[in-house]
Amino acid sequence: MNNNNSDIRFVAFLDILGFKNLVENNEHSKLLQLYNNLIIPNVQLSSALGQFKVIVNSEGKQIAVPDVSKAKISNVIISDSILCWTENSTMKSFIDLIIVVRNLLIMGFYSGLPLRGGISYGPFSLIKHAQSVGANITWMTLACVGKSIVHSYEIEEKQQWAGCIIDNALIEYYKNIYKDKLYDSSLATIEYLVEKNILIKYNVPLKNDTTEEFYTINWPKSVKDKPTEDIIKKAFLMHKKETADPDVTNKIENTISFMNFALKNR
Repeated sequence: MNNNNSDIRFVAFLDILGFKNLVENNEHSKLLQLYNNLIIPNVQLSSALGQFKVIVNSEGKQIAVPDVSKAKISNVIISDSILCWTENSTMKSFIDLIIVVRNLLIMGFYSGLPLRGGISYGPFSLIKHAQSVGANITWMTLACVGKSIVHSYEIEEKQQWAGCIIDNALIEYYKNIYKDKLYDSSLATIEYLVEKNILIKYNVPLKNDTTEEFYTINWPKSVKDKPTEDIIKKAFLMHKKETADPDVTNKIENTISFMNFALKNR
């Protein structure tokens, strides 16, 4: 099968901060546990928007698993990178992606896997090639390609904190969709998303010791129990990660500064 659909999509590129340090300080068996018990479930649960279903496992026991049957966001995990994308470029798809990434950010902090991400838009194609090579055996190649991936990666890697920003070009694109009323005009404006504490404007710290104003996912306001400085510090330290490096210390301080700003801002 070969799927070359290259419609405009919204794409999020996220990296797990401190991953190199985590890999160096843990056995491979521990890494597999992290993926099976934290990273993959975090992605699944975020995409399922917190919904569960009960299944019977191979041992005949009933267990609860994330219910992704109605998930609107697709994703793939490659090493320390998580790529999420929408099926189209409607306003609702943009909001769906924001909520999924917001969930991922929060889960990352509480599970010791702080994330840094960027969200952009543009052409996106998911290409699949599969061949039957024997009884019940299928060989497959999967590729994701498009400017949307490049743009989201570029804005992700330049930040100096744990958090996620929205490409300014995407904000203008979204505003134009609303203004032109190409879709249901009752859906949220950018200003409404800010009012509801889903997005927030912030001077984001960048790697070159400068700041730039972006609309940012307002993850501190997305949980009932307010996150704390201790939670942020522990997230960068868990799973045998080290925080003595000044670069890591700087990311922690910048993340805490944003958290305090967001919690105070109304």
